Amino acid sequence: MHSVTESDDRYENTGCIRCGDCCEHCILAEDLVNSHRSSFQRTVIREQRFPAIGQVFIRTADGRCVFLLPDNTCAIYPDRPLIPCRVFGIPEYLECPKVAPDGTLRSRQEYDRIVAKNSDRAQWSDEYRRLVEEEAEKYIDNLMKRKKPPGEIILSPGPVERKS
Repeated sequence: MHSVTESDDRYENTGCIRCGDCCEHCILAEDLVNSHRSSFQRTVIREQRFPAIGQVFIRTADGRCVFLLPDNTCAIYPDRPLIPCRVFGIPEYLECPKVAPDGTLRSRQEYDRIVAKNSDRAQWSDEYRRLVEEEAEKYIDNLMKRKKPPGEIILSPGPVERKS
């Protein structure tokens, strides 16, 4: 099994052509967004916060990641999120549908197959599934350890009205 550090080391060998197609808007950690707000590269048309889970969804005018530079590199590369950014393009995790590891462009059929594989959890490698589950567990543990400020609402199902 490869560590995240190893996946970073292997990223340079993925055949990435820096097309930026994988850099779409996604849900990001609120702390990451707040600490790198000055690195925004795009016009933000909507910022939706999810304070209970410490996440924010940033929609940009062009649908690209808010941190994508004009040369299709990342403005926050050293601090980019593990999933999907650090693992994208590494075949054992999230394979790039556009470019093969040797740098050749894929056929439309290969592209469609890889997009389907990346989108379907049942087709993920055991290694990637474990990585996602480990990261989700760590994230949930951190959320549970957070001190709740006075008056924070904890969502729970309330009484259900039944009509007879």
